[in-house]
Amino acid sequence: MIKTSLSRVASIDKWNAFLMNLKVPSLSRKAKEAIKVGIAFSIAYIIALQAGWLSPFWAGMTVGQIALFPNAQSLHNGALRILALIPAVLVATFIFAVAGQDRWLFVGLAVIWMMIATYLMIKDQKRSYMWNVAAFITFIFLTTTFTTSGDLFSQMASRTLDTIIGIVSYTLVMVFIWPDSNIGKLKKTAISLTAVQSKIFTLMVTQHNSAENKNAFRLAIKQEIGLVNGLKQAFFAKGSETYQVQEAAEFWKEYHSLSTQLGQSFSRLNNSTQGLENIDIYRLIPE
Repeated sequence: MIKTSLSRVASIDKWNAFLMNLKVPSLSRKAKEAIKVGIAFSIAYIIALQAGWLSPFWAGMTVGQIALFPNAQSLHNGALRILALIPAVLVATFIFAVAGQDRWLFVGLAVIWMMIATYLMIKDQKRSYMWNVAAFITFIFLTTTFTTSGDLFSQMASRTLDTIIGIVSYTLVMVFIWPDSNIGKLKKTAISLTAVQSKIFTLMVTQHNSAENKNAFRLAIKQEIGLVNGLKQAFFAKGSETYQVQEAAEFWKEYHSLSTQLGQSFSRLNNSTQGLENIDIYRLIPE
C-alpha cells in the first residue's frame, strides 16, 4: 500500500514537471485582437438570431465596423455610435412623418439634415464620428423598404437593437479578454512632444536665417502638431477604459492644454520675429 502511494506521488511529480517544462507558444497582439473580434462577432450574431430580430446581420456588421479602429479607440467610437442612434431615429421619424408623400420635400429635408450633420462634424471634433454615423444611419432607415409607419418603426427598432448588442458584445470582450492599456503610447507621445518643442525653442534661439534652419523649423512645427493631435486622440481613446490612465486624467488633460498653448506661443513668437526682421528700421527712422 505504501509502495502504491509512493508510486502515485512520483507519477504526480513527473506530470507536474512535464507541465512546467511544456512550452506553450504565446499569442501575438494581432492574433489576440483577431480572436477577440471573432468572439464578439459570434456572440452578437447568435444573440440577434436567437432574439428573432429583423436584421440580425447588423449586429455582426457593427462589430466589424468598430473593430476597424485601433485598439480601444474602437470602444470610444462604439459609445459614440450608440449616441448617434438617438438623432438618427428622431430625424428619420420626422422626415417620414412630414414628407412621406412628397418626394421633393423629402429630398429637401434630407439635404438640410446632411448639411447640418456635416457642419456638426466639422465644428464638434470630439464627436465628429457620432455625427457622421447619425447622418448615414438616418438615410439607411429612410431607404429601407416599408409601406407604413409601423414598418419603419420595426426596422428602426430592430437595427437599433442589433447595433447596441454588437457594440456591447464587442466592449465586454475587449475589456475582459486580454485587456490592453494605452499608457505606453501616451508616455512615448509625451516624451516625443517635449523633445520636439525643445528643438523648436532651440531653433528659434539660434536665430540663423539659413534655408536649412528654416526647413528644420517647419518640419519640427509639423511634428509638434501631429504629436499634440495624437496625444489627444490617444487619451480620449483609452481614457474611459483604462484605470491607469483615468486616475491621472487631469494631469494628462493639463499637459495637453499646456502643450497646445506652448505651440501657439511658439507660432506667435516666430511670426513676430519674422515681421521684425523684414522691417528696415533705418529707412523708417532715419534720424
